[in-house]
Amino acid sequence: MTVLGDRESLMVSALKSRTAVTLLTTAVSTSLQAGLTIRVTVIGGGPRATTNTGRPTYQLECWGAGVNSRAEAAQLAAVVEHELESGITGTFPAGNVVGSWVVGDVYASPDPTTSRARYIVTGGLLIQP
Repeated sequence: MTVLGDRESLMVSALKSRTAVTLLTTAVSTSLQAGLTIRVTVIGGGPRATTNTGRPTYQLECWGAGVNSRAEAAQLAAVVEHELESGITGTFPAGNVVGSWVVGDVYASPDPTTSRARYIVTGGLLIQP
């Protein structure tokens, strides 16, 4: 079986390929950044034992730029949700994305320490090497 590439960088690349996302922010990474940003974390899934594909699940944290940024964080989360539901596909350095989906509903989860606005989207990618 071919080893699949880094699953987090694959989602980062997939989101950065979407114009609707990059119109709002270019800060899409695996670490929290200042300003309007999306932090990508793999929370499940991975390579499947019976096929040469992977189905990782991600937590996509959509952060506002400051304490009073709930509307912009919500808008960013809505765009991310829409893009995943629309079906992201493409070839990226870490693999080929042949599908995407959303799990459940988007929900608000402000940072308890700073009160910085944050909305969370849970979604996944169907990937091939």
